[in-house]
Amino acid sequence: MQRRWRRIVCAAFLHWLALRFLRVGRLGLLRLPALCRWLPRVLGQALLHITLLLFALLDFPGLALLLFVLLGFLG
Repeated sequence: MQRRWRRIVCAAFLHWLALRFLRVGRLGLLRLPALCRWLPRVLGQALLHITLLLFALLDFPGLALLLFVLLGFLG
């Protein structure tokens, strides 16, 4: 059971991270100053997305929806 949840969380995170890579572009990631500005923001957003996914998977749909709305306003 834990393997299943771990796979779901890892797949969602990797999918989201791949989308972030496509948005930033490959050339921006090769330059170190751009990467240093980009990495903390991406890690913070990844933590929020994982938290949202966990709330949704652990049967807290109301809390997940509230967090999703807040992320929409903040993002």
